[in-house]
Amino acid sequence: MIVNLTPHSISIVGGPEIPPSGKIVRVGSTIQRIGEVEGIPLTCTTYGKPGVEIGNRWDGELPEPQPGVWYVVSALAAQACPDRKDFLIPNETVRNEKGQIIGCKSLAVLAR
Repeated sequence: MIVNLTPHSISIVGGPEIPPSGKIVRVGSTIQRIGEVEGIPLTCTTYGKPGVEIGNRWDGELPEPQPGVWYVVSALAAQACPDRKDFLIPNETVRNEKGQIIGCKSLAVLAR
């Protein structure tokens, strides 16, 4: 079973479409201004603990790993949770003539 924890449908080229589950894994962040470069603000972003957003409510708790269940998350969320072997990310993206992503050829695990 694949559960999509992104806000978008995941279209697998030549395969199924995985609809969003209504729960989104988000990674919190803090932005700090550290200076400027040629008049442009220069900031540093520190990423925090991932959690789940349901509608406009922050739940904070990631789903527990379950046998036979895979979770599609963003690459940032997967990188923030290197211990989660059940997190998948869209891979081999396919773009239309305008450069917009219209699907992917596979799902991937991050190299550990």
